[in-house]
Amino acid sequence: MLKNPQTRDWQALHRKATVVDIHAHPSMKAAFFHRNLGRRARMAVPFANPFDLRTGFAKLNDGGVDVLLSAATVPEKPLFDDFRAARLLRILRPGLWRKFLAPPYFEATENVLQVMEDEVVKFKPGKGQRGVTLVRNYAELEALLTQPDASRPIALIHTIEGAHSLEGQASASGESTQVVEAEVLANLDAFAKRGIASITLAHFYPNRLVSSTFPFPEDLQFFLGTEKAQRDLTEGLSALGEKVVEKMVEHGIIIDVAHCTPSARKRIYDIVGNRKPIVASHVGVYGLNPDPYNLEDWELERIAKSGGVVGVIFMNYWLTATHRRNGLNFVAQTIAYIVNKVGIEHVAIGTDFDGFSDPPDDLKESSEMGRLTRHLASACDDAGVQYSDDAIGKMLGANALRVLNDGWG
Repeated sequence: MLKNPQTRDWQALHRKATVVDIHAHPSMKAAFFHRNLGRRARMAVPFANPFDLRTGFAKLNDGGVDVLLSAATVPEKPLFDDFRAARLLRILRPGLWRKFLAPPYFEATENVLQVMEDEVVKFKPGKGQRGVTLVRNYAELEALLTQPDASRPIALIHTIEGAHSLEGQASASGESTQVVEAEVLANLDAFAKRGIASITLAHFYPNRLVSSTFPFPEDLQFFLGTEKAQRDLTEGLSALGEKVVEKMVEHGIIIDVAHCTPSARKRIYDIVGNRKPIVASHVGVYGLNPDPYNLEDWELERIAKSGGVVGVIFMNYWLTATHRRNGLNFVAQTIAYIVNKVGIEHVAIGTDFDGFSDPPDDLKESSEMGRLTRHLASACDDAGVQYSDDAIGKMLGANALRVLNDGWG
């Protein structure tokens, strides 16, 4: 029998677990807002604020986060048509524009990845602060995790959000389909050699590989207009997208279906089957919030059969149709839903911190990650069964580590 939740030592449980966040955006804050990730930032505000830093190195340390999958992304060109004010960056921030917005997507993404690596190199931890290191394959991660807890650095792993990042100069110049395809596959090879662990195939806009769901909260439709806010959810994976998915399986780059249309997700499940684990890195579930961005029950089953995980996003908008502010309970409800449908082994944490998301007021940055452990230590699954220490450890990170072991490299 498990201990009374009121006396359960959740802090010891949190320290014992290897805590893994499979989707967050510190590189965005470093590249686009010149935030020093090694400097201790003030407490983040309890609402969406692009200038906040929720995943700085000190906050990861304070929250006991051991492994962070850092998602590099660059804005798609249509964003500057839909949000015209963003074009002012060309005048207000010419350096940023030249390095991250004007170049072809592949070059811009490489620049973001380099900024993140530079942040790691220049970081000098203070007293009581763990260091940070970049790992490029699972063997390096496994070796790091065998080090004593007190001296073990936080592991950062490169991921990419949006397969538009595979498009280079040939695509930007309007070259033939054959030339563009060759370039995309060559760029995928380059990312594999750089140690990219996963790629989220879709993002805000459809790309050459895949179509995407509407990515913005409904209140932004005021700026876009009803016509632009519509997406054809029957559009799926292109012929080039199918080739890239096969190549990702071959390379050992984990396929992330977040942001893809339901049609594209189904095709990816069919292509990959059970050969490699599939992830949805930062999503909710359709059964609790019926939005096409979220996964239906049959999709949870397909991901589970592949050996993959569903990363629960820390954003109320996707977790619940009520969109209330204090959302830690909605995170727990989503976890319980996934556990009830496909089991403990297929839950992970994908906060989407620092990704222009609006996190729950009661867990708004990485330093507060222990609050999730405390909540799970007193919570139950849908059958009313209290989670064991082992089950909580799996959800906090062991499941994600299994997927990295099975799918990366």
